Amino acid sequence: MTELGVTLRSWRDRLSPAAVGLPNGRVRRARGLRREELAELAGISVDYVVRLEQGRFATPSAQVVSALARALQLTGAERDHLHRLAGLVPPSGGEISDRVPAGLARMVDRLGGAAVAIFAADWQLIRWNATWAALLGDPAQTPPELRNFARDTFPPDALPGGLAGGSPGGSPSGLAGGSPGGLAGGSPSGLTGSSPGGLAGGSPGGLAGGLAGGLAGGLAGGLAGGLPDALTGGSPDALTGGLTGAGPLRGGAGSLAGLPDGEFSGGAIPPAAAPAAPAALGRPRISHRRVISLTGGSVEAAIVSDLRRATGRFPHSRRLTALIRALSESNARFAPLWAEGGVAAHREEHKIVDHPDGPIQVDCDVVTDGDAELKVVILTAAPGSPDEAMLQRLTEPVRL
Repeated sequence: MTELGVTLRSWRDRLSPAAVGLPNGRVRRARGLRREELAELAGISVDYVVRLEQGRFATPSAQVVSALARALQLTGAERDHLHRLAGLVPPSGGEISDRVPAGLARMVDRLGGAAVAIFAADWQLIRWNATWAALLGDPAQTPPELRNFARDTFPPDALPGGLAGGSPGGSPSGLAGGSPGGLAGGSPSGLTGSSPGGLAGGSPGGLAGGLAGGLAGGLAGGLAGGLPDALTGGSPDALTGGLTGAGPLRGGAGSLAGLPDGEFSGGAIPPAAAPAAPAALGRPRISHRRVISLTGGSVEAAIVSDLRRATGRFPHSRRLTALIRALSESNARFAPLWAEGGVAAHREEHKIVDHPDGPIQVDCDVVTDGDAELKVVILTAAPGSPDEAMLQRLTEPVRL
């Protein structure tokens, strides 16, 4: 017998004839429904039921499985389990849900010693606790439609002329580069310049001239040559390598920029770029701190695999379909990873958070909850480590 056959038999035995409107009869050897009765209710042959229960046939169609589920009066969870036993994708209610059960919400709020957040099946952030906000910055400052980890992991690539910036190998005229052609350069041809070549001057070196006139040193000239890690097109260990931060690494004492390469076990730390405010780096992000993933590009592959897994659970979700289409069209790294067809869940990772009080190394664990595929992300530091002490000091004001 197969697991499918054993399960069908047990569900048939538990269902009484009276429950489906059939008379009990005088003599019944079956504890529940007879095979003939189940076959009649499901609209299939008795021989088909026999072969399924005996394991001689284990791949019924979705229509047959749905008919059996209705005939056996299965719950939603049992129906989905029956589909999986038959090697089929369970039917979906349609759209991804953002509803968080009250008990789960209370648990997240009370875990003050860890930074905890809840994401929907498409990695949309829907709830976080106070420790999360203290460690990574308050996501409430980011518009709800932009609180998506997949979008942060795969931000839009540079447009023609470098409008999105950050392409590897760019010249020092990038957003954070501070050169005369950059956004923050402050020269007469820059965005903030006050001469006739500035924003209001209307010359070819101004905003319009920079965007439309061949990158003459205006906005597009500054954005076109961004440093590799300054914007969205950096290496997997930069903004896209974890719960992505808004700004580059800061120099000085207590920051990642002041540490030598290889200081952490994850390998070389990306070089520091010039300081920049979150607002200067384009759209807001989930994290307001720079976060480095110690697992590198595997984070990107894990997120793509997890999104593909979500398409199996929510095949009719318009929201998920729109997200995948947008990422495929706007990010060159996403499309080839999606084409690989990997299916998996994102479970664990190791990160370094570049907090103003100093870098904090944390373990990141992901737990999936319930049929809604909610993802509970938990950030903790190793017991007894300096990182744990820093995290505890960070959360002390939160607990007051």
